[in-house]
Amino acid sequence: MKSLDVLEKEGLSFIEVKSGKFLMGHISDDIYSQYMEEQREVEITSSFYILKTPVTVKQYRKYTEELNIDTSYLIDKWDGNDWVTGPYFDEINNDGDFPVVGVSYYDSISYIKWLSEKYHINFRLPTEAEFEFAAKGGCNCKGKCKCAEMARIMGLDRPEDEVPRKKSFSIDKMVKDDMGLLGMHCSVWQWCSDWYYYYNSDDVIDPSGTILEPP
Repeated sequence: MKSLDVLEKEGLSFIEVKSGKFLMGHISDDIYSQYMEEQREVEITSSFYILKTPVTVKQYRKYTEELNIDTSYLIDKWDGNDWVTGPYFDEINNDGDFPVVGVSYYDSISYIKWLSEKYHINFRLPTEAEFEFAAKGGCNCKGKCKCAEMARIMGLDRPEDEVPRKKSFSIDKMVKDDMGLLGMHCSVWQWCSDWYYYYNSDDVIDPSGTILEPP
């Protein structure tokens, strides 16, 4: 990426993820994995760049301030059963070194559009496959994920009865994977480009997920 130095100076650090194959989906002994995530080998055929950390409050504030976007609104949060009205966006995003939360999918797309126009680079959300490939950092875990296990040992994981989690952690306290990425494990929910739905067992080369909204 030609503009890596420029982005670095702007506080946006990217890491290159080389192409390769990995086991995507449910890992045995992982109490947080979902029954829809049936494990299969997946191939990512092209290398890509991904942000080193989740988008921080400081990074997101540059976008809202430059475009004069009003952030004094109530966000929606998941209570374990349904989406409910939560706290104010500004109330829970008051520390620049924490990952920004309460950002809708459409807000994330708007942020990416602004970022692309500002730096003349075509940014996008990763697919779920790309995100998981980067998160595993070249590790083909069949049992417990070592990074998730490290996060639990450090006390960064979410208690089973706490949905959603009541607090996040600053970037410098997050687990770093073998690629140097931070916050890919036991951090905050992050948007991907495809729908959350059952895996297609035949979609194993650069899978992009279901195109249509799940029923």
